[in-house]
Amino acid sequence: MILHVIFFTKPIFVKILLCLAIVVFHAANGQQNAGNHSISHLNYADTPLGVFQYDIIKGEAITNEILRQKHQALTYFRFPYNSLGLNKFKKNLFTPL
Repeated sequence: MILHVIFFTKPIFVKILLCLAIVVFHAANGQQNAGNHSISHLNYADTPLGVFQYDIIKGEAITNEILRQKHQALTYFRFPYNSLGLNKFKKNLFTPL
């Protein structure tokens, strides 16, 4: 498996990517299922829809690349903090792409 290393100036991004890489690595080796949880772990209740969707797409791209190398597909998504929005209106705005 080839892992691409990306350097960031903020330590939080390094921590996020390291955690993501560990989980996806185990999933790609059949030790657990992989799912997208976004790249920055933003709370949907506090984040505009477009920003949240973009964050999910960034996380999906990395996860898919690692899984693709093991001939596996990304099948799960979980909202960070299990947050579906502040109200029913915001919850209904979000639809899987």
